[in-house]
Amino acid sequence: MDGEVLEGEAAADESLLSGESALVAKAPGSRLTGGTVVYEGAMTLRATATGAASTVAGAAGRGGGFVSTSPN
Repeated sequence: MDGEVLEGEAAADESLLSGESALVAKAPGSRLTGGTVVYEGAMTLRATATGAASTVAGAAGRGGGFVSTSPN
């Protein structure tokens, strides 16, 4: 599920999609994607995309959204 923050503030780990390990501040109006882990706060969200329409599903469907770094 992807969503938009309606109220509250928190720090979010978006490294699943971005690869960036630094926490990102989220506040009303900010967007969150599936796979985001929220720390240091609480928020109320409105869903903007679910299931096959979500960012994570789109990246997985393209086959190039995720990179494995483990040796085969």
